[in-house]
Amino acid sequence: ERTLDDSANRRTILPESFLICDELLQVMNKLVKNMTINHEAIQHNLEIYAPFACTERVMMALSKKGADRQETHERLRNHAMTAWQAVQHGKKNPLTSLLKKDDFILQHLTADEVESLSEVSAYTGIAPSASRELAKRIKNLIKIS
Repeated sequence: ERTLDDSANRRTILPESFLICDELLQVMNKLVKNMTINHEAIQHNLEIYAPFACTERVMMALSKKGADRQETHERLRNHAMTAWQAVQHGKKNPLTSLLKKDDFILQHLTADEVESLSEVSAYTGIAPSASRELAKRIKNLIKIS
């Protein structure tokens, strides 16, 4: 047996849940149909911020080659701070160039290796294929032609 002190809640929860779900789907459908992708803005943001993210790969490569982790971290941090100052003053992000000129880094990696580690296209993992697959599934679900 149960009391009736929550019966009103139980009668409204399911119908209201379906109404909420319907509204969410309608709003999502409208957002996806009207979505635009600004490739220039994406490229601009990648040019500014991607070199900072890629320092992780440089640090891991240096560690694998036997470089002192603390020294590596400190050098990358200093170069990142210098690059950030340049970005803040409206200049192009110089981080990759700074790393390719650092004597400590060049003891363990070539400038070409640093450049390769800084390539954004190599830093995305499975994101491109996963994004395409998700977009295809969503497109099929909402029947966008």
